[in-house]
Amino acid sequence: MLIVPDSAANTVAWMSNNSEGTYKRSVALAMVISWGNLQGAVSSNVYRANQTPWYPLGHGLVLMYIGTGLIATVTFRFLLKRENARRDRGERDEIIEGHEGGFEVNGRFASVDDARREKGDEWSGYRYTL
Repeated sequence: MLIVPDSAANTVAWMSNNSEGTYKRSVALAMVISWGNLQGAVSSNVYRANQTPWYPLGHGLVLMYIGTGLIATVTFRFLLKRENARRDRGERDEIIEGHEGGFEVNGRFASVDDARREKGDEWSGYRYTL
């Protein structure tokens, strides 16, 4: 699935699905929405009357935003897919008391619920939405 950079609803939904925890999700959504609002503010000020009918500055900046969005989307998707693969291989597994496996560097927890609550989307069982 490729998200179109202009599509604010898709971008907000994708970001909120890939952020676990209320604080992390709220900050991530604030950043995404702020970036979208910044695009609108810039776009409304770069279409100048003296550049009619082609508006090279306005169209150039909008194309830059679209290109940046496409690059960010493809990069984000690649990184999420790579992280999901690491989790599938068990590289992010925590040590859970009473269970075999896991790595000390990923943490030691009394239960799966404790690991999930404390680590949020960094928990080994969490899978990112592609």
